[in-house]
Amino acid sequence: MSSPAGEWWRGALPALGAVAPGEFNDPRWQLRSAASSQGALEHWLKGAVSQEFFRQLRAGLRASARPLRVTPQLLALVDWSDPWADPVRRQYLPLGPELEPDHPLCRPDPLAEGLSAPVSGLVRRYPDRALLLAVPSCPAYCRFCTRSYAVGPSAKGAGERGWDQALRTVEADPSIRDLTISGGDCWMLGAGELASLGERLLRIPQLERLRFATRGLASLPQRVEGDPPWRAALLAIARRGTQRGLRVALHAHFNHAAELSPPTLRALARLQEGGLALRSQTVLLRGVNDSADALLALQRALVRAGVQPYYVYTADMAPGSEHLRCTLGCAVELEKQLRGQTAGFDMPGFVCDVLGGGGKRGVHSYEVYDPSIGLALYRSPVVDPGRLYLHCDPLRTLEPSLRRRWLEPDQREALIEGLRRTLVHAPGSS
Repeated sequence: MSSPAGEWWRGALPALGAVAPGEFNDPRWQLRSAASSQGALEHWLKGAVSQEFFRQLRAGLRASARPLRVTPQLLALVDWSDPWADPVRRQYLPLGPELEPDHPLCRPDPLAEGLSAPVSGLVRRYPDRALLLAVPSCPAYCRFCTRSYAVGPSAKGAGERGWDQALRTVEADPSIRDLTISGGDCWMLGAGELASLGERLLRIPQLERLRFATRGLASLPQRVEGDPPWRAALLAIARRGTQRGLRVALHAHFNHAAELSPPTLRALARLQEGGLALRSQTVLLRGVNDSADALLALQRALVRAGVQPYYVYTADMAPGSEHLRCTLGCAVELEKQLRGQTAGFDMPGFVCDVLGGGGKRGVHSYEVYDPSIGLALYRSPVVDPGRLYLHCDPLRTLEPSLRRRWLEPDQREALIEGLRRTLVHAPGSS
């Protein structure tokens, strides 16, 4: 039996059959009803999956140190006739057999954001811009989150008192002209908090660009239509920013075309009508979007929805996400296959955020890459001109003898040093 018009989600899970449209479309209900424990998750999945799937899911949750939270909105996007292969499920619900040990160079803070934080809640890596970590929670917790060291139910938020210190730092530095508001996820700011933050940001004279970074349009799109004061606060920042010559944009994180659900498309339309520029960011994930067809479908869906594709990132080497990472060679090849499929202004840049805090580097811009040992070296002259930064492929992609060498500290250092020496002896090197 088909669902009534507009109730696209009703047939996704038996447990959603009793949910009224007013509930499903209410962002407060979505957050209250999000599965944040094994028991809550099994309530939603009862009658939809096999006992074997439950067994694998329990094993994955036991093995994962990451917090669990997944909204009914996201659960409704999964194809529960084949949840093992589903690209949305893979991003939020870990199965025991698919997990892999972390890479030996994996760290809780792989991008060394803590070392680039002049004060709590503010990351400063580039000369002209900074990142404000405004809130420590998200509507749902992705398994590949690079900031899981500071995000989750036990994390302490900075709140407005914390913003004061961070924003005083921005105000005092006229070289900071671009500020990204993230977290966690800025989608979790209340309407009053968002309005208060906006007032403060609009008074900083040197700011030329504001970017709100969020995954919320995939995980909690109901916030836009279902919370009018929140929507008004966000659009007021965009409108008033435009009036004073400040460019305001929302950077939405989408990884698969399935995430552009009906409420997401409605939310995007409302935000565009309100004058907010929309761009997208995507993380390249194994089994989710690591094919040209999947990325092209996402890219075209975004463009149809009025969203400019901006970046495709390689996944960071964050704890618990090794099974989702792809090789650098995969990213390089996918960029080649996508380029020319659409207009250049709709083509995202393929980048990696290199290990240790070197910042974003174009995937093709490595100094040297040896896929046989799963290692690339990058320079980042703006961050540190004298340093070489690493990008490591997953160990599963290497020959067994190379995997063993990576697991031995001395052998690992020999591999890294050997690749460095190829640069010293390369023609034209100084």
